[in-house]
Amino acid sequence: TEWGDYSVTPWPGLFPSPDLSTALRRPDWCLGPGMLKIALACIGLVFGLAVRPLRRWTVFCAALGLLALLLSRGPRLHIGSWSPYLWIVAYIPGFAQARSVFRFALFVQLAIAFLAAGGLQAVASANLLRAPSSARRFHRATRILQLAIVVALGLMAVAEVRPGPQSLFVLPSLEE
Repeated sequence: TEWGDYSVTPWPGLFPSPDLSTALRRPDWCLGPGMLKIALACIGLVFGLAVRPLRRWTVFCAALGLLALLLSRGPRLHIGSWSPYLWIVAYIPGFAQARSVFRFALFVQLAIAFLAAGGLQAVASANLLRAPSSARRFHRATRILQLAIVVALGLMAVAEVRPGPQSLFVLPSLEE
């Protein structure tokens, strides 16, 4: 994969994303999860690192995403004259038989989805509006509003990059 492949969504999204891919790769190599999911993942990363019980999970998700991003580059990744992928192929059994390192892109998208869920958790647990402790009705209303915002953000993230209609193979009639 190329770095720009992660900026292009396979279908038109709700929110525009920067197109950093080349015209030659754009039609076939669309790995972008969408800008809302990336923004929520960034919020989830910051929130997860700040909250002690979530720190290990957040570091795991971030490391998974970063490692998968680097591995998805395959032999195209070079640090100076050194290729980490060729080093892994030489020293880790089984890597030489990998048919397509492109599949590591799935783990990048999984890490973004997990971190985006953390971003939704951050929005759900934030004290957006503070009220005096005696204002129970105000607190309940702000909590309902906050829950509605989380649900709306979650639904927008799910529907952000919606697949288009799929063309199916039409079977010929029995006479043919």
